[in-house]
Amino acid sequence: MTQDTLANLLSENRLSDISLEFLESIKFKPYHLETSERFEIISYVNNSPSIVKKISNSQYQVGFCKKIDLKPSKLEEDVNTLSLNNININRKSTRKYSSEPISFQEFSDFLRLFYCITGEEVLKPQGEEIVRKRRNIASGGSMYPAEIFFVNNRITDIEKGVYRYNIYTSQIEQLKVFYNEEDMQFFLKLLMYQGGGLAPYKSDFLIYVVANIQKLFISLPCKEQTTGEFYTDV
Repeated sequence: MTQDTLANLLSENRLSDISLEFLESIKFKPYHLETSERFEIISYVNNSPSIVKKISNSQYQVGFCKKIDLKPSKLEEDVNTLSLNNININRKSTRKYSSEPISFQEFSDFLRLFYCITGEEVLKPQGEEIVRKRRNIASGGSMYPAEIFFVNNRITDIEKGVYRYNIYTSQIEQLKVFYNEEDMQFFLKLLMYQGGGLAPYKSDFLIYVVANIQKLFISLPCKEQTTGEFYTDV
């Protein structure tokens, strides 16, 4: 039994027909990469002040809520967390990129540490024993909806373009090739940048964490009731 088959067995559809029709209408298909319509919709939303305002106004008001102070940290005194504390203190974002691109070997090492298979566990839905691979990210009992896509700009030994990381086979799958600079700039401008402005793209690669909505909710048997709903981290 495959991972997708198991996901279908454990999944329970909780969306209305209208929601399902909407999701079906906005599905991203491979042939959409060759057209601009979907990217134009994203660009339109980002460029519409009224839509952006509605999104930004859809939030909770927390100014008058009860506030509780955290307890003083004891982690700084723990030798086991000293290295982690030093990393947190010294980390920072940067826009100063090296002029020397990274190699595909270096990127491969990064992916294996960033997102990888760490072991396996045995599940027994309906009495059938199934072995599931375990990853190095948190999961609330779901089928790991997170997938990794990346845009290559300067990684050596592979073409510029869009790729998907297959964590099970330790391979990258080439979805789109950028044959020239204009091809890449067109893709990035419509997909990424609010207002249509394109900042200088100097990084070696861009990573996207994408969630499969079909795997966000599952139902598993539990003692207290017939089904127990579990949510997973994305």
